[in-house]
Amino acid sequence: PSISVENFYKNHLFHSTCFRSIYSIQHWNKKEVKATFIMPELISAITDNKQPHFSIPGPMLDGTGQLLAYWMYEQGESDYAIFPYSAEKFEQYSQFPSSGSLISCHASVRKDASSIAGTFEFIDQDNNCIGRLTNFRLRIFKNEWIPHLLMNRLDQSAPNSIGEDFLKEGGGIWKKLMARLHFKNTEYQTWLKKHETIQIDELVKGWQNSRNLELLEL
Repeated sequence: PSISVENFYKNHLFHSTCFRSIYSIQHWNKKEVKATFIMPELISAITDNKQPHFSIPGPMLDGTGQLLAYWMYEQGESDYAIFPYSAEKFEQYSQFPSSGSLISCHASVRKDASSIAGTFEFIDQDNNCIGRLTNFRLRIFKNEWIPHLLMNRLDQSAPNSIGEDFLKEGGGIWKKLMARLHFKNTEYQTWLKKHETIQIDELVKGWQNSRNLELLEL
């Protein structure tokens, strides 16, 4: 590994403490990645359900996507985000262990221009297979704006222009994320009610005005 898990979470991912299941990375190459996960605390993890029952815990499932994001980072990519949209199947052979337990994870990885997929095996400390997640596929989004939006660092050398196509991409996920960072809560709620063309225009102009103000202050 060229980067520690702690550094990766701090500077490249945007997950809360509950969803930080990757414990360490043992090995990666162009076809696979091996890691140790730590079983997350699940009590009170979901609002109004203090002790949810999972076949595969949500934070653990999210951790598999994080492992694919790590694999992409090690391939030299930095301006991306990935979001899950399909899986072929999940086979479970035993219950996942209690919170704090360590779990080995071995993922075989495939990537094309628009998506990345992995097949994962979860192994307990007695070397028994807990389960296998097959062909878990995530869509790849690539743009120089993405790291700045995800890590809430618009003031740190962000690009000078932003495109309408990018703001519309992925069902408007980047448009909404930028608006959340740009507007206060009441302003955001007002912005949500406007037509998409007006929303984008206000975001682009607002960003340009803030950048011009920064340059004047300099």
